[in-house]
Amino acid sequence: MRTCVRCGGEYEQVPAPLHCPDCGARTLDSAGLAMWQSERDRLAGERLVPVHRFDGPADKAILEEIFTDHKVPYTVTGPQLDPLLGGAHLGSGWGLLLVPEEAEAQALHLLKLYEESVPAE
Repeated sequence: MRTCVRCGGEYEQVPAPLHCPDCGARTLDSAGLAMWQSERDRLAGERLVPVHRFDGPADKAILEEIFTDHKVPYTVTGPQLDPLLGGAHLGSGWGLLLVPEEAEAQALHLLKLYEESVPAE
């Protein structure tokens, strides 16, 4: 079973959806959900600072992997999705990457390395 991290919807079908059909947020299995809730609760008590606005889903996925690999704590505010329009993306940006204040310097360094590795258009 997978559970939505935003609205708590539960999905038992096989295969279970990776994103909630109701609100568009990601769904996790029970082990992933427990880890996500633990990290969310830990970060809730810390002062978070925004360090990056995502350009799109690929940018978001790459940076989440980089920050996870480097063990930099982070949280993401997601994009606004309209469930009445089939999960269509609303507004500008694809969410923000936030880190605890004490991890800001390391996060900015990783972002600089990432941006230097992305080819210019």
